[in-house]
Amino acid sequence: MALEHFDSVVMLYTFLGIVAIIMSVSGLYSLVSLNLQKRTKELGLRKLLGASLGHIVVQSGKLFLIIMFISFIIGSLLGTIMVNALMDSVWEYYEAVDVTVISLAVIILLGIAVATIGFKIRRVATANPVESLRYE
Repeated sequence: MALEHFDSVVMLYTFLGIVAIIMSVSGLYSLVSLNLQKRTKELGLRKLLGASLGHIVVQSGKLFLIIMFISFIIGSLLGTIMVNALMDSVWEYYEAVDVTVISLAVIILLGIAVATIGFKIRRVATANPVESLRYE
């Protein structure tokens, strides 16, 4: 009976988590789009000079994956500290956040980030290089 009011808290945190993920994906997509738009001429020249699709994808996505890796490390550490502090302030006895929970969250976020970055990079990498060079 004492735990009934926690269902609404779980629903609230789930909703806030979904909103945060949607906002993060839209921000990441915009950041990737702007960066690739600035590099349109460079990517077109690379394709014309014979660069493979894999090379273009690696060169375009390397910076974003490095940033995501750093953010996963910092976010995991700070998230663990903050969740444990919150649980400690509410309950005297609780089970601390486990490595498996953090690993699952990182894997889910990595999948979302790779899908978002990969979608935009694939679109730019498979575009006709002549079109990108014509208007520059």
